[in-house]
Amino acid sequence: MTIPVEHSYVDFQQMIIRNKLNHESPANQVTEDYMFDHVQLANLMMQENSENVTFYEQDAIQKIIDYQFTTTKKFFKRLSVLYICLFLIPLFFIIFSKNPLTVRVNYIIAYFCQLVFFATELI
Repeated sequence: MTIPVEHSYVDFQQMIIRNKLNHESPANQVTEDYMFDHVQLANLMMQENSENVTFYEQDAIQKIIDYQFTTTKKFFKRLSVLYICLFLIPLFFIIFSKNPLTVRVNYIIAYFCQLVFFATELI
């Protein structure tokens, strides 16, 4: 039994080499290693003329965009669950609790949750 497989290929070699050379130029003086990841790939696709719709209609580009969307969807779903558990639920305890110790503990939990989210925004 043969299963048909759809293949697609996008050659980003020239752009990757150009970015590596720009990254390692003496003007940049960056000491960190160059790593090609999804962020770099998104930046390469954004260098394309945004009015060129045919570039974005290619099957390979659509698959890359869909893959990036699903990976970021997982990331933001985790962030929202973390926010609900570590900020909103303690906030409800703060609002409806009469015990001062419970209120203080939940203030601390919500405070550190906000510090973590603020730190991720700075990155």
